[in-house]
Amino acid sequence: MSENSLFNKNTKREGKERQDEEKQGSQGKKQKFQIGDVVIYGTNGVCVIKDCGKLDMSCAKQDTLYYTIEPYYNNNGSTFYTPIDNDKVILRPIITKDEAMKLILAISLGMTKEETKDYVIGSVSKIANS
Repeated sequence: MSENSLFNKNTKREGKERQDEEKQGSQGKKQKFQIGDVVIYGTNGVCVIKDCGKLDMSCAKQDTLYYTIEPYYNNNGSTFYTPIDNDKVILRPIITKDEAMKLILAISLGMTKEETKDYVIGSVSKIANS
């Protein structure tokens, strides 16, 4: 998959629509991402959500839903599992190509953090607050 198709994959999930696309998990916990979503996972970089559900592993909590995540680039068989409500490792959507271009322009113009947030319609707040 090319970088352009990577950016285009998440273009459909812009702005408020991206925030509104949360659905309830079986335990009432909000599932922020869907299978196939491209995300940034901690220091692992760009990854893909491959599955979401309970894990059949002795180390996993049986009442917890987990995302199954694989690296987008250089996947040497690595797979990560993280609870959908994990607040210890940052899991966020990638920004769209349009958001990235606006962010680059805002930085080059010397905009303040608040001006940049307003300019990119709030999408930068996910990055700036990370």
